[in-house]
Amino acid sequence: MKRRESVYGFKERYDDLNSAYRKALAYGIYSTQLEAMEAAVNMPSVRFWVSTERLVEVINAMETGGEIRVGKKSPRREMYEELYRRYQAFKKEYPHLSKTEICSEIIYQPAPKFYMKASWALKILYKGRKKHPKK
Repeated sequence: MKRRESVYGFKERYDDLNSAYRKALAYGIYSTQLEAMEAAVNMPSVRFWVSTERLVEVINAMETGGEIRVGKKSPRREMYEELYRRYQAFKKEYPHLSKTEICSEIIYQPAPKFYMKASWALKILYKGRKKHPKK
């Protein structure tokens, strides 16, 4: 079984998040790391950090009224709703493409934010620094 981080590139997500965190620190004065990360996760991201397979699964559930296994107030739900809107627009423009092809395209579009809680983002940052220390 694949580890979750290997599905969509832990290092790439870490680099993107770390870049946003450094920008947040450069542009603002924060009393805690959590406050700085709160600003960072609301900055634009280079892509949506979800795998194609998971997005297809979520879109199938949304189309059939099934459960997507994400809390109602979760930032991930907001991300899936945004991706579903993009999926519908893309499907209308390119009806000949399969669901998987469309999902593969839209996850690599720039995302308006990271769609994660600041506390989770800090865990990613700490884990990334441990895995990829500066030389």
